[in-house]
Amino acid sequence: SLRTLEVCERDSSCSFSSTYFHFPSDALFYQVTSQSLLLVLDQGHKLTGLTVLYLFFDIKRQSGIEGQLLNFVGSLHLLTKLKISNCCTDQLLAVLATSCPALRVFDAEEDSDMSITDHGIAFLSNCRELVSVVLNDDGDEYDYEDRYFGVSGKGIAHLIITLPKLNLLVCEPYLMREAIKFLYPINV
Repeated sequence: SLRTLEVCERDSSCSFSSTYFHFPSDALFYQVTSQSLLLVLDQGHKLTGLTVLYLFFDIKRQSGIEGQLLNFVGSLHLLTKLKISNCCTDQLLAVLATSCPALRVFDAEEDSDMSITDHGIAFLSNCRELVSVVLNDDGDEYDYEDRYFGVSGKGIAHLIITLPKLNLLVCEPYLMREAIKFLYPINV
């Protein structure tokens, strides 16, 4: 019956950073160390009713767990909201597209690395229920290539065209300007 799970490292910012376990009516918030993160991912297949997932950890600091993370997320067929930090990859977006058709909110605002490309962004267009896509937009127009090395305005335009329920799209302002410039001549 678990509906919400928040997994974060001790040194990351969790919404309930002072507690290890909190049991409201429909949620579990669990802070983990790097040692127990693997255990959480291994037990994820038992969370068949999970609809909200918060993942606040740096996947680059956790060697060899990307496969387990992808399997874990791929088992969450009822997932409607995902908020992540520093673990967004093209592979994760592909798993969301194939395994999480009910996804309504994808929030990667806390992901300062943004290790995604237009190819990964295109996968999100398979999540037809998406109403909100939030990508990290910190920085300025001079450093966007360092933060979004694989995403272009065309990739953002693709999301705008293919997601009929999209109400909120947050990304680097330069990418939004590129997307609008791309869409303007085709009069979408």
